[in-house]
Amino acid sequence: MSLVFDGQLWTDLDVRPFPKMPASQLMHIAKSAGPFVKTLDVSGHASLLPSTLQTVIDSLSLQFHSGASVSTTARTPLTSVDLTGCSTLTTNALHYLLRRCPALTVLKMRALGAVTNETCEIVYKSCNKIE
Repeated sequence: MSLVFDGQLWTDLDVRPFPKMPASQLMHIAKSAGPFVKTLDVSGHASLLPSTLQTVIDSLSLQFHSGASVSTTARTPLTSVDLTGCSTLTTNALHYLLRRCPALTVLKMRALGAVTNETCEIVYKSCNKIE
């Protein structure tokens, strides 16, 4: 069982084919995979709760120290995120994700009511590798 959840096997966390996957299972996989995950696809998970997304992002994050400063910033190594159709996500949860994903090159947010002008600003400032 421990081999199945080895993080090195989970560089792509694609749960799109399992729209009814329980949040607890998604969080378990994210916790096990940790910062090995490069792509996250939760498209079609219309009932994905904001708190679940935030827990997943926390599980995928690494702590980076800001130079001489004592503060640390949590960042994920995610390069691609697909949130298409995740209609229950809030603006705060979306912004939480974006601020922790500076390596993003692909971001799909189709049919997301949580996208605001501020979201576009955060993408511009935090995700400067977006293609």
